[in-house]
Amino acid sequence: MKRRKKSVRMSMMAGASAAAIAISLFGAGSAQAAGQHVSADCATTGAFGILHLDEGDTPYSRFSIWMQLKDTLADGHHVKIRFLSKRVGSSATVKWQWHSQYLGAGPTLDVSTEGQDKYGIAASGIEVARFEGGTKLNSCTAWT
Repeated sequence: MKRRKKSVRMSMMAGASAAAIAISLFGAGSAQAAGQHVSADCATTGAFGILHLDEGDTPYSRFSIWMQLKDTLADGHHVKIRFLSKRVGSSATVKWQWHSQYLGAGPTLDVSTEGQDKYGIAASGIEVARFEGGTKLNSCTAWT
C-alpha cells in the first residue's frame, strides 16, 4: 500500500448541520457512484464524515481521496475518520490511518491524500468514530 503526501485543513462551517454539509457537497443522495467518482457518508452519535474518491483506471492505479469530518456534539470527546478498503479477491478490510479532530463541535477537518494498493482496491469506504482518549466510544462505516 503506497501513500502519498497528505493535506489536512481545518475549517469552520458556521450554522451548517452535518446533513446540510453532505447535501451541499454531494447532493441529496450523497452515497452514489458516478463513473470514476464515488462517495459515501455516515453519521454516528457526535460525528459525521464524508468520503469522496476519484478512482484510477484500474483497481491497481493510484487514486485520490478526500474526506471531511465534523464533530457534531459538544460533549468533550474528539472524533476521527479513516479510509477503509478491501483488496481484490479478499473480503478482509484494510484499515488506513486515523485522522483526528480535537477542536470540539463546529470546525470541520478536511483530509486530501492519494493512495495505491499493489493488491488492488475492490471496495472503498470510511469509518467515522467518537473517542475518549484511545477508547472508541461509537462509530459508523459506509462503503461506496
